Amino acid sequence: SSRVLWTLAVTQFGCGLFEEMSSSTVNHGIHTYDIVGRHIPTEKNPKPQLYKMRIFANDEVMAKSRFFYFLSKLRRVKRANGQVLSIKEVEEKNTSEVKNYGIWLRYNSRSNTTNMYKEFRDVSLNGAVGQLYNQMASLHRARFFSIQIIKTAVVANEEAKRPTSTSSWARVSSSPFSTASSAPLSPSSGLPSLLAAPALTKLLVSFGVLCLGSRMTFLQPGQKKKKKKKKKKKNRSE
Repeated sequence: SSRVLWTLAVTQFGCGLFEEMSSSTVNHGIHTYDIVGRHIPTEKNPKPQLYKMRIFANDEVMAKSRFFYFLSKLRRVKRANGQVLSIKEVEEKNTSEVKNYGIWLRYNSRSNTTNMYKEFRDVSLNGAVGQLYNQMASLHRARFFSIQIIKTAVVANEEAKRPTSTSSWARVSSSPFSTASSAPLSPSSGLPSLLAAPALTKLLVSFGVLCLGSRMTFLQPGQKKKKKKKKKKKNRSE
């Protein structure tokens, strides 16, 4: 009974970990927000100008912080004398196709300020920006708040400049199966739609953990594993 309970607990933990990993690997924890803000109306300026920015951040709190940081640098509007009118998360429409994303950025290093252009291949802009932050932290030791994204764009395969983008596109285009038509993932297509269902993935993970747990042996502290004694066959002489 204890083995069954332990196996069920490991199964639930494995499914939860699988869901968390599958959701976090899509966008690396980065979200896109469109924020509209302005200066607080005063007697001299009863109708202040509106400002709109697209911010990449982990959540709305950090997005508002970045919004007022850039706004204070550009128009001298900070959190004390400014207000946010609307904040809306932007979701990618098509995340089933790998695209080349070009990102223009500026970051502050320990010595000076550097402008840079990078390209990443991903299914969404949030994933490409997440790759950018990870690469800048590993290669250039740049922190999150020292990176300023100036512009982003989808780059065609023929216009890609970086070797990481061109080599990946060349491998895909030279593959003999790149032009083969795949089966549509619809309820009427049968097996392909069944394999694409996330419920089947959970079932396979659970089944693998159950098979693994069924072959485990649990020993108490100080207990040694018993060795099976081989029975010797007795030769009966007539």
